[in-house]
Amino acid sequence: MKRVRGYAEWSPKPVNVERVTDAINVLEEYRYQLPLTVRQIYYRMVSKGQIDKTDKGYKNLAEALNRARRAGRIPMDYIRDDGIKESVTHGYASFETLENRVNQALKKGDLNRDVGQPFHQIVLCEAAGMLPMLAAVADDFGVKVLSSGGFDSLTAQHSLAKAIEDDGRAAILWHLGDHDPSGEALHVALFENVMSFCGNLREIDTNRLAVTPAQIRQYNLPGKPPKKTDARAFTSEVAVQCEAIPPDVLQDILRDALSKEYDKSIFYAERATFEAKRSLYLQDRDHE
Repeated sequence: MKRVRGYAEWSPKPVNVERVTDAINVLEEYRYQLPLTVRQIYYRMVSKGQIDKTDKGYKNLAEALNRARRAGRIPMDYIRDDGIKESVTHGYASFETLENRVNQALKKGDLNRDVGQPFHQIVLCEAAGMLPMLAAVADDFGVKVLSSGGFDSLTAQHSLAKAIEDDGRAAILWHLGDHDPSGEALHVALFENVMSFCGNLREIDTNRLAVTPAQIRQYNLPGKPPKKTDARAFTSEVAVQCEAIPPDVLQDILRDALSKEYDKSIFYAERATFEAKRSLYLQDRDHE
């Protein structure tokens, strides 16, 4: 059967009407955490008993959401996947565009909230699709979120170590990933390599923020036995994906962790200096 392309009308069967309705309800429930990944929607529906926790159940939901978005029943930007990566071009369309950008930055630009903080905090998220949702929290602290799925790359590990060295502060790495053999191996290898590349030049504190065995018990997260084909050491009897944690709960976990190492008084003092200099500059410019 030929695959649908672009926007397309859809006359779904009753079972798909129900799937999409349940998914829309999840999107509405977590509207402040949008966009969600298909897997996050799936786990919310699993937890409510609305869909079977099977590979077939997930694939059927993914296909229904694909058709619903093509038919305009769900906004495209409500759901995110790992998507494509694109390069950034430089330059402005005109001098007026540049001038407008400069004026907007002078009047509305804010100070990076990480300025002056004692620790260089970095968040590493295994699932790239969840990055925007976590960044919405981390941005309040001026903290960068990186997709750690590609950090099995030697180049990426070395680049992260170099960034920590160049920053000059003691670093705190927070990792959010699946509770399974691959997730455990990824974060252990990542931390060990980054710390080794840095040597004794920087103090680095590494933390597994999610998914932990305690969270699996606390939130009754759905899981399944680890793959028998995965020979890596793994002591747990259940594997749980990070998307199984409710989106708002995951944001709260990250917010609590970052706030404990963040000094608001430093930021307020730095911002006061920033605003005073901005005000003086704008006054001088207006008098020219």
